[in-house]
Amino acid sequence: MANEIRVLLIEEAKNRTQLTRALANAPVVVAGEAGFGTEAVTAAREIQPNVIILGLEEPLARSIRTIEMLHLAVPEAGIVVTSSLSDRDVMRKAMRAGARDYLSKPIGRDDLARAVLALCEVEQKKQGLSSSALQKVVQSGDVFVLSGAKGGIGKTTLAVNLAAAIATESQQRVALVDLDLQMGDVALMLSFAPERSIIDATTNVDRLEAEFLQNLVHNDPTGVHVLAAPVTPEESIEVTADQVGQVLDALSRTFDYTIVDTSPALSEINLAALERATLILQMTTPEVPSLKRAKVSLGLLRKTWQFPDERIKLLLNYPYEVPGVSISEIETSLEFPVFWKIPYDPAVGQSVRLGRPCVETKGNARFSRNVVELARSICGLRRPSRGLFGILWQR
Repeated sequence: MANEIRVLLIEEAKNRTQLTRALANAPVVVAGEAGFGTEAVTAAREIQPNVIILGLEEPLARSIRTIEMLHLAVPEAGIVVTSSLSDRDVMRKAMRAGARDYLSKPIGRDDLARAVLALCEVEQKKQGLSSSALQKVVQSGDVFVLSGAKGGIGKTTLAVNLAAAIATESQQRVALVDLDLQMGDVALMLSFAPERSIIDATTNVDRLEAEFLQNLVHNDPTGVHVLAAPVTPEESIEVTADQVGQVLDALSRTFDYTIVDTSPALSEINLAALERATLILQMTTPEVPSLKRAKVSLGLLRKTWQFPDERIKLLLNYPYEVPGVSISEIETSLEFPVFWKIPYDPAVGQSVRLGRPCVETKGNARFSRNVVELARSICGLRRPSRGLFGILWQR
Protein backbone atom coordinates (compact mmCIF):
# COMPACT_ATOMS: atom_id res chain seq x y z
CA MET A 1 0.00 0.00 0.00
CA ALA A 2 1.33 3.41 -0.93
CA ASN A 3 2.47 5.70 1.89
CA GLU A 4 0.06 8.42 0.84
CA ILE A 5 -3.62 7.56 0.36
CA ARG A 6 -5.39 10.06 -1.88
CA VAL A 7 -8.99 10.76 -0.84
CA LEU A 8 -11.71 12.62 -2.75
CA LEU A 9 -14.65 14.03 -0.75
CA ILE A 10 -18.07 14.17 -2.42
CA GLU A 11 -20.07 15.85 0.31
CA GLU A 12 -21.84 19.04 1.29
CA ALA A 13 -19.42 21.85 2.04
CA LYS A 14 -20.53 22.14 5.67
CA ASN A 15 -19.65 18.47 6.34
CA ARG A 16 -16.28 18.33 4.57
CA THR A 17 -14.31 19.90 7.42
CA GLN A 18 -15.66 17.33 9.86
CA LEU A 19 -14.66 14.47 7.59
CA THR A 20 -11.22 15.94 7.04
CA ARG A 21 -10.70 16.12 10.79
CA ALA A 22 -11.84 12.52 11.15
CA LEU A 23 -8.99 11.49 8.85
CA ALA A 24 -6.35 13.68 10.53
CA ASN A 25 -4.54 10.81 12.24
CA ALA A 26 -4.65 8.45 9.25
CA PRO A 27 -1.96 8.31 6.53
CA VAL A 28 -4.21 10.05 4.01
CA VAL A 29 -4.35 13.31 2.11
CA VAL A 30 -7.60 14.90 1.04
CA ALA A 31 -6.67 15.48 -2.59
CA GLY A 32 -9.89 17.15 -3.64
CA GLU A 33 -13.52 18.03 -2.94
CA ALA A 34 -16.47 18.12 -5.34
CA GLY A 35 -20.24 18.14 -5.69
CA PHE A 36 -22.33 15.39 -7.21
CA GLY A 37 -22.88 14.24 -10.79
CA THR A 38 -20.51 15.21 -13.57
CA GLU A 39 -18.53 17.48 -11.23
CA ALA A 40 -17.66 14.44 -9.12
CA VAL A 41 -16.63 12.42 -12.17
CA THR A 42 -14.43 15.23 -13.52
CA ALA A 43 -12.70 15.62 -10.16
CA ALA A 44 -12.18 11.87 -9.79
CA ARG A 45 -10.63 11.58 -13.23
CA GLU A 46 -8.25 14.46 -12.54
CA ILE A 47 -7.27 13.40 -9.03
CA GLN A 48 -7.30 9.60 -9.50
CA PRO A 49 -8.02 8.99 -5.80
CA ASN A 50 -7.46 5.74 -3.95
CA VAL A 51 -10.67 6.25 -1.96
CA ILE A 52 -13.80 8.34 -2.52
CA ILE A 53 -15.89 9.33 0.50
CA LEU A 54 -19.43 10.20 -0.62
CA GLY A 55 -22.25 11.61 1.48
CA LEU A 56 -25.57 9.99 0.62
CA GLU A 57 -28.74 11.87 1.52
CA GLU A 58 -32.05 12.74 -0.13
CA PRO A 59 -32.66 12.95 -3.04
CA LEU A 60 -31.30 9.40 -3.25
CA ALA A 61 -31.40 9.08 -7.03
CA ARG A 62 -28.74 11.73 -7.53
CA SER A 63 -26.34 10.20 -4.98
CA ILE A 64 -26.89 6.67 -6.30
CA ARG A 65 -26.32 7.84 -9.86
CA THR A 66 -23.10 9.58 -8.79
CA ILE A 67 -21.87 6.35 -7.20
CA GLU A 68 -22.61 4.46 -10.41
CA MET A 69 -20.81 7.05 -12.52
CA LEU A 70 -17.77 7.09 -10.24
CA HIS A 71 -17.64 3.30 -10.16
CA LEU A 72 -17.44 3.27 -13.95
CA ALA A 73 -15.15 6.30 -14.32
CA VAL A 74 -12.53 5.30 -11.72
CA PRO A 75 -13.13 1.60 -11.02
CA GLU A 76 -9.84 1.32 -9.16
CA ALA A 77 -11.05 3.75 -6.45
CA GLY A 78 -12.93 2.36 -3.46
CA ILE A 79 -16.10 4.23 -2.53
CA VAL A 80 -17.08 4.72 1.11
CA VAL A 81 -20.61 6.03 1.70
CA THR A 82 -21.48 8.07 4.78
CA SER A 83 -25.14 8.72 5.48
CA SER A 84 -27.70 9.60 8.13
CA LEU A 85 -30.01 7.07 6.43
CA SER A 86 -29.68 3.67 8.05
CA ASP A 87 -32.44 1.91 6.11
CA ARG A 88 -31.20 -1.44 4.79
CA ASP A 89 -32.80 -0.93 1.41
CA VAL A 90 -30.85 2.30 0.98
CA MET A 91 -27.65 0.49 1.95
CA ARG A 92 -28.30 -2.25 -0.60
CA LYS A 93 -28.88 0.30 -3.35
CA ALA A 94 -25.61 2.05 -2.54
CA MET A 95 -23.68 -1.21 -2.53
CA ARG A 96 -25.27 -2.36 -5.80
CA ALA A 97 -24.31 0.97 -7.36
CA GLY A 98 -20.66 0.36 -6.54
CA ALA A 99 -20.01 1.43 -2.93
CA ARG A 100 -17.55 -0.77 -1.03
CA ASP A 101 -18.48 0.33 2.48
CA TYR A 102 -21.41 2.10 4.17
CA LEU A 103 -21.05 4.04 7.41
CA SER A 104 -24.11 5.38 9.26
CA LYS A 105 -23.83 8.78 10.96
CA PRO A 106 -22.66 9.74 13.51
CA ILE A 107 -19.31 8.26 12.51
CA GLY A 108 -16.42 7.83 14.88
CA ARG A 109 -13.01 9.11 13.82
CA ASP A 110 -11.47 5.66 14.02
CA ASP A 111 -14.33 4.07 12.05
CA LEU A 112 -13.80 6.29 9.01
CA ALA A 113 -10.03 5.91 9.07
CA ARG A 114 -10.33 2.13 9.36
CA ALA A 115 -12.75 2.00 6.42
CA VAL A 116 -10.36 4.01 4.24
CA LEU A 117 -7.35 1.92 5.20
CA ALA A 118 -9.24 -1.34 4.68
CA LEU A 119 -10.23 -0.37 1.16
CA CYS A 120 -6.67 0.54 0.27
CA GLU A 121 -5.41 -2.80 1.52
CA VAL A 122 -7.64 -4.66 -0.91
CA GLU A 123 -5.96 -5.22 -4.25
CA GLN A 124 -7.89 -3.50 -7.00
CA LYS A 125 -6.89 -4.59 -10.46
CA LYS A 126 -10.04 -3.84 -12.37
CA GLN A 127 -9.80 -3.32 -16.06
CA GLY A 128 -10.54 0.20 -17.35
CA LEU A 129 -13.54 1.06 -19.49
CA SER A 130 -13.48 -0.20 -23.06
CA SER A 131 -17.13 -0.34 -24.07
CA SER A 132 -18.35 2.75 -25.93
CA ALA A 133 -21.76 2.23 -24.35
CA LEU A 134 -20.24 2.45 -20.87
CA GLN A 135 -18.32 5.53 -21.88
CA LYS A 136 -21.60 7.19 -22.81
CA VAL A 137 -23.08 6.36 -19.39
CA VAL A 138 -20.11 7.89 -17.60
CA GLN A 139 -20.24 11.02 -19.72
CA SER A 140 -23.99 11.53 -19.23
CA GLY A 141 -25.30 14.51 -17.35
CA ASP A 142 -28.43 14.56 -15.22
CA VAL A 143 -31.91 14.64 -16.75
CA PHE A 144 -34.75 16.20 -14.75
CA VAL A 145 -38.18 15.54 -16.26
CA LEU A 146 -41.16 17.67 -15.20
CA SER A 147 -44.35 15.67 -15.47
CA GLY A 148 -47.97 16.57 -14.82
CA ALA A 149 -51.19 15.02 -16.08
CA LYS A 150 -53.10 18.31 -16.14
CA GLY A 151 -52.52 21.59 -17.91
CA GLY A 152 -52.43 24.89 -16.05
CA ILE A 153 -50.54 23.62 -13.00
CA GLY A 154 -47.46 25.80 -13.56
CA LYS A 155 -45.22 23.08 -14.99
CA THR A 156 -43.75 25.12 -17.83
CA THR A 157 -43.26 28.13 -15.57
CA LEU A 158 -41.32 25.96 -13.15
CA ALA A 159 -39.31 24.29 -15.94
CA VAL A 160 -38.14 27.66 -17.29
CA ASN A 161 -37.29 29.04 -13.84
CA LEU A 162 -35.66 25.83 -12.64
CA ALA A 163 -33.42 25.66 -15.70
CA ALA A 164 -32.37 29.27 -15.20
CA ALA A 165 -31.70 28.69 -11.50
CA ILE A 166 -29.60 25.58 -12.17
CA ALA A 167 -27.56 27.41 -14.81
CA THR A 168 -26.85 30.25 -12.39
CA GLU A 169 -26.20 28.18 -9.29
CA SER A 170 -24.15 25.38 -10.85
CA GLN A 171 -22.30 27.46 -13.47
CA GLN A 172 -22.51 24.41 -15.72
CA ARG A 173 -24.08 23.73 -19.11
CA VAL A 174 -27.88 23.45 -18.93
CA ALA A 175 -30.32 22.43 -21.67
CA LEU A 176 -34.08 22.98 -21.54
CA VAL A 177 -36.21 20.83 -23.86
CA ASP A 178 -39.82 21.67 -24.71
CA LEU A 179 -41.33 18.23 -25.21
CA ASP A 180 -44.89 19.50 -25.42
CA LEU A 181 -44.67 19.02 -29.18
CA GLN A 182 -48.09 20.40 -30.04
CA MET A 183 -48.65 23.22 -27.58
CA GLY A 184 -45.24 24.02 -26.10
CA ASP A 185 -44.81 27.52 -24.58
CA VAL A 186 -41.18 27.55 -23.44
CA ALA A 187 -40.09 29.85 -26.29
CA LEU A 188 -43.00 32.18 -25.56
CA MET A 189 -42.09 32.38 -21.88
CA LEU A 190 -38.52 33.31 -22.82
CA SER A 191 -39.61 35.81 -25.49
CA PHE A 192 -37.92 34.36 -28.54
CA ALA A 193 -39.11 33.06 -31.89
CA PRO A 194 -37.34 29.74 -32.52
CA GLU A 195 -35.49 29.35 -35.79
CA ARG A 196 -34.84 25.68 -35.04
CA SER A 197 -36.80 23.17 -32.98
CA ILE A 198 -36.70 19.62 -31.70
CA ILE A 199 -37.95 18.54 -35.13
CA ASP A 200 -34.56 19.48 -36.58
CA ALA A 201 -33.01 17.11 -34.06
CA THR A 202 -35.40 14.18 -34.48
CA THR A 203 -34.99 14.27 -38.27
CA ASN A 204 -31.19 14.25 -37.96
CA VAL A 205 -30.58 11.62 -35.27
CA ASP A 206 -27.44 10.46 -37.10
CA ARG A 207 -25.85 13.90 -36.66
CA LEU A 208 -26.44 14.56 -32.95
CA GLU A 209 -22.91 15.46 -31.99
CA ALA A 210 -22.27 18.44 -29.71
CA GLU A 211 -21.52 20.91 -32.51
CA PHE A 212 -24.70 20.07 -34.40
CA LEU A 213 -26.84 20.34 -31.25
CA GLN A 214 -25.35 23.75 -30.52
CA ASN A 215 -26.68 24.96 -33.85
CA LEU A 216 -30.20 23.86 -32.92
CA VAL A 217 -30.55 25.44 -29.48
CA HIS A 218 -31.42 29.01 -28.56
CA ASN A 219 -28.87 30.52 -26.18
CA ASP A 220 -30.87 32.40 -23.57
CA PRO A 221 -29.30 35.25 -21.54
CA THR A 222 -29.78 33.16 -18.38
CA GLY A 223 -27.22 30.68 -19.74
CA VAL A 224 -29.84 28.07 -20.62
CA HIS A 225 -29.67 26.38 -24.03
CA VAL A 226 -33.25 25.87 -25.23
CA LEU A 227 -34.42 23.20 -27.69
CA ALA A 228 -37.83 24.57 -28.60
CA ALA A 229 -41.07 22.82 -29.52
CA PRO A 230 -42.28 22.96 -33.15
CA VAL A 231 -43.89 26.20 -34.26
CA THR A 232 -46.95 24.35 -35.62
CA PRO A 233 -48.53 21.16 -34.20
CA GLU A 234 -48.56 19.32 -37.54
CA GLU A 235 -44.76 19.32 -37.62
CA SER A 236 -44.71 16.80 -34.77
CA ILE A 237 -46.93 14.15 -36.42
CA GLU A 238 -44.03 11.98 -37.58
CA VAL A 239 -41.95 12.23 -34.39
CA THR A 240 -41.36 8.88 -32.67
CA ALA A 241 -40.46 7.98 -29.11
CA ASP A 242 -37.24 6.37 -30.33
CA GLN A 243 -36.18 9.61 -32.02
CA VAL A 244 -36.93 11.62 -28.89
CA GLY A 245 -34.94 9.14 -26.82
CA GLN A 246 -31.92 9.52 -29.09
CA VAL A 247 -32.15 13.31 -28.87
CA LEU A 248 -32.29 13.24 -25.07
CA ASP A 249 -29.36 10.81 -24.95
CA ALA A 250 -27.32 13.16 -27.12
CA LEU A 251 -28.24 16.17 -24.96
CA SER A 252 -27.27 14.36 -21.76
CA ARG A 253 -23.87 13.59 -23.29
CA THR A 254 -23.41 17.26 -24.20
CA PHE A 255 -24.90 19.11 -21.23
CA ASP A 256 -24.38 18.71 -17.49
CA TYR A 257 -28.10 19.12 -16.85
CA THR A 258 -31.07 18.60 -19.16
CA ILE A 259 -34.51 19.81 -18.00
CA VAL A 260 -37.45 18.39 -19.93
CA ASP A 261 -40.90 19.99 -19.94
CA THR A 262 -43.39 17.30 -21.01
CA SER A 263 -46.97 17.54 -22.27
CA PRO A 264 -49.93 16.65 -20.00
CA ALA A 265 -50.71 13.62 -22.19
CA LEU A 266 -49.88 9.99 -21.48
CA SER A 267 -47.73 9.09 -24.45
CA GLU A 268 -44.82 6.98 -25.62
CA ILE A 269 -42.84 10.17 -26.21
CA ASN A 270 -43.26 11.24 -22.58
CA LEU A 271 -42.35 7.72 -21.45
CA ALA A 272 -39.12 7.91 -23.46
CA ALA A 273 -38.21 11.00 -21.44
CA LEU A 274 -39.23 9.46 -18.11
CA GLU A 275 -37.08 6.40 -18.77
CA ARG A 276 -34.04 8.65 -19.07
CA ALA A 277 -34.78 10.77 -16.02
CA THR A 278 -32.39 11.04 -13.13
CA LEU A 279 -35.36 12.50 -11.26
CA ILE A 280 -39.02 12.64 -12.27
CA LEU A 281 -40.52 15.83 -10.85
CA GLN A 282 -44.21 14.97 -10.70
CA MET A 283 -46.23 18.16 -10.27
CA THR A 284 -49.68 18.77 -8.87
CA THR A 285 -51.72 21.57 -7.36
CA PRO A 286 -53.99 21.22 -4.29
CA GLU A 287 -57.14 21.23 -6.44
CA VAL A 288 -59.20 18.03 -6.49
CA PRO A 289 -59.00 17.44 -10.29
CA SER A 290 -55.23 17.90 -10.22
CA LEU A 291 -54.81 15.63 -7.20
CA LYS A 292 -56.94 12.96 -8.86
CA ARG A 293 -54.75 12.97 -11.97
CA ALA A 294 -51.60 13.04 -9.86
CA LYS A 295 -52.74 9.89 -8.08
CA VAL A 296 -53.34 8.14 -11.41
CA SER A 297 -49.95 9.28 -12.68
CA LEU A 298 -48.16 8.08 -9.55
CA GLY A 299 -49.85 4.71 -9.93
CA LEU A 300 -48.61 4.41 -13.50
CA LEU A 301 -45.09 5.48 -12.59
CA ARG A 302 -44.76 3.16 -9.58
CA LYS A 303 -46.87 0.12 -10.45
CA THR A 304 -47.30 -0.07 -14.22
CA TRP A 305 -43.94 1.34 -15.34
CA GLN A 306 -42.18 0.30 -12.11
CA PHE A 307 -40.04 3.37 -11.56
CA PRO A 308 -38.38 3.22 -8.12
CA ASP A 309 -39.77 5.67 -5.58
CA GLU A 310 -36.43 7.42 -5.10
CA ARG A 311 -36.54 8.61 -8.72
CA ILE A 312 -39.96 10.22 -8.25
CA LYS A 313 -40.30 13.53 -6.42
CA LEU A 314 -43.76 14.99 -5.83
CA LEU A 315 -43.92 18.78 -6.18
CA LEU A 316 -46.93 20.67 -4.83
CA ASN A 317 -47.47 24.01 -6.55
CA TYR A 318 -49.71 26.79 -5.22
CA PRO A 319 -50.54 28.91 -8.31
CA TYR A 320 -52.88 30.95 -6.11
CA GLU A 321 -53.76 31.05 -2.42
CA VAL A 322 -55.60 27.89 -1.37
CA PRO A 323 -56.70 27.92 2.28
CA GLY A 324 -57.45 24.88 4.36
CA VAL A 325 -55.42 22.27 2.44
CA SER A 326 -52.89 20.46 4.58
CA ILE A 327 -49.90 18.59 3.22
CA SER A 328 -50.65 15.61 5.44
CA GLU A 329 -54.09 15.28 3.85
CA ILE A 330 -52.57 15.43 0.37
CA GLU A 331 -49.94 12.83 1.25
CA THR A 332 -52.60 10.55 2.67
CA SER A 333 -54.76 10.94 -0.41
CA LEU A 334 -51.92 10.32 -2.86
CA GLU A 335 -50.18 7.70 -0.71
CA PHE A 336 -46.91 9.39 -1.53
CA PRO A 337 -44.78 12.01 0.27
CA VAL A 338 -44.60 15.61 -0.89
CA PHE A 339 -40.96 16.41 -1.67
CA TRP A 340 -41.28 20.15 -2.22
CA LYS A 341 -43.97 22.82 -2.11
CA ILE A 342 -43.84 25.92 -4.27
CA PRO A 343 -45.49 29.06 -2.83
CA TYR A 344 -48.04 31.33 -4.37
CA ASP A 345 -46.34 34.57 -5.38
CA PRO A 346 -47.88 37.36 -7.49
CA ALA A 347 -44.39 38.05 -8.83
CA VAL A 348 -44.74 34.94 -11.00
CA GLY A 349 -47.62 36.42 -12.99
CA GLN A 350 -45.68 39.65 -13.44
CA SER A 351 -42.66 37.81 -14.82
CA VAL A 352 -44.82 35.77 -17.19
CA ARG A 353 -46.23 38.98 -18.63
CA LEU A 354 -42.68 40.24 -19.11
CA GLY A 355 -41.74 37.04 -20.89
CA ARG A 356 -38.76 36.32 -18.65
CA PRO A 357 -38.07 33.92 -15.73
CA CYS A 358 -39.02 35.19 -12.30
CA VAL A 359 -35.61 34.13 -10.95
CA GLU A 360 -34.11 36.64 -13.39
CA THR A 361 -36.53 39.57 -13.11
CA LYS A 362 -37.35 39.31 -9.40
CA GLY A 363 -34.56 37.33 -7.78
CA ASN A 364 -35.61 38.23 -4.22
CA ALA A 365 -39.23 37.15 -4.70
CA ARG A 366 -40.50 34.32 -2.56
CA PHE A 367 -41.02 32.08 -5.59
CA SER A 368 -37.52 32.80 -6.93
CA ARG A 369 -35.81 31.97 -3.64
CA ASN A 370 -37.85 28.79 -3.42
CA VAL A 371 -36.88 27.64 -6.92
CA VAL A 372 -33.20 28.40 -6.31
CA GLU A 373 -33.32 26.21 -3.20
CA LEU A 374 -35.03 23.46 -5.20
CA ALA A 375 -32.29 23.70 -7.85
CA ARG A 376 -29.59 23.46 -5.20
CA SER A 377 -31.29 20.47 -3.63
CA ILE A 378 -31.76 18.30 -6.71
CA CYS A 379 -28.31 19.19 -8.05
CA GLY A 380 -26.68 18.33 -4.74
CA LEU A 381 -25.15 21.80 -4.41
CA ARG A 382 -26.39 22.44 -0.89
CA ARG A 383 -29.08 21.12 1.38
CA PRO A 384 -31.98 23.60 1.59
CA SER A 385 -32.71 25.62 4.68
CA ARG A 386 -35.72 24.50 6.68
CA GLY A 387 -36.52 28.16 7.30
CA LEU A 388 -37.56 28.69 3.69
CA PHE A 389 -40.95 27.88 2.25
CA GLY A 390 -39.52 25.02 0.23
CA ILE A 391 -39.53 21.82 2.25
CA LEU A 392 -37.37 18.77 1.74
CA TRP A 393 -38.68 15.80 3.66
CA GLN A 394 -36.19 13.26 4.96
CA ARG A 395 -37.90 10.03 4.08
